[in-house]
Amino acid sequence: MRAPVLTEKMRDHLAVIMVFISPACFCSNMLLARAMAGTLPPVTMAVLRWGLVALLLGIALWPQIRAHLPALRAEAGQIIWLGGLGMGLCGAPIYLAGHYTTATTIGLIYSVCPLLILAFGFGLYRVAVRPAAALGMVCGFIGVAVILIRGDLSVLAGLAFNTGDLLVVVGTLAFAFYSLGLKYRASALPPMLRFAACAAAGALWHLPFLGYELVVQNQTVTFSSDVLAAIAVLVFISSIGAYLSYGYIVARLGAARAGAVLYIVPVYNAVFAILLLGEVLSAYHLIGLSLILPGLWLANRG
Repeated sequence: MRAPVLTEKMRDHLAVIMVFISPACFCSNMLLARAMAGTLPPVTMAVLRWGLVALLLGIALWPQIRAHLPALRAEAGQIIWLGGLGMGLCGAPIYLAGHYTTATTIGLIYSVCPLLILAFGFGLYRVAVRPAAALGMVCGFIGVAVILIRGDLSVLAGLAFNTGDLLVVVGTLAFAFYSLGLKYRASALPPMLRFAACAAAGALWHLPFLGYELVVQNQTVTFSSDVLAAIAVLVFISSIGAYLSYGYIVARLGAARAGAVLYIVPVYNAVFAILLLGEVLSAYHLIGLSLILPGLWLANRG
């Protein structure tokens, strides 16, 4: 019998390496939301991302699609609303946000998604929340509040929030509900096939808005080398790479250790935004980060 290429120990070591690679995959989407602002229209960007993901996975998973056609039909409604949440409201609105706010801010707001999942899980499904986790949620939400008002109480008094920041809040809330739907809605589909189906639904959700963007707003796309590279990163790194790497970490190291990815994402995002986009950290970013990171640690520990 032929020996496996990778031993179990080597697979575990690979998973540890993935803990440091996976956050970069997640960050790439937020960085491109800012980097491609004004170059690639937001709805076009989302349709290309999720449409190509669905197409490539559909080809790769064609035998599974044929085997699970009855389940796909039975779960069509569920897939449509999951795709609308996880790929629709988390698609074009985030890319549009990149026109108004920084990649650093996008990453920090998005990083509290696990805390929102915990809070909504408690409110909707009566998931037990220990005191440490509750304290973590409070810390994280205060951190996001500091970022939303940009450390200035007059913003709160005048409700003068940044448009981009609010779009990211909408996307973060949508992704939290998407995550809860994946967890608590029973499915007969293999996880990767379910992801591919949701990606297809997400692309379809964007089509009416794509028509508006192309026809009414008259926004056109020039497929330069930069645009093609950005699309490739969105498809292979931000989407497929992020999904597969995180899934591998959970499978090999367990969900608790995979939580380390949550702490690294906002840090990576801030560092890459500074190095690649020339962004500058403000005091409110540092205050928010100092509250969000302990909040994530407490929530994951609790």
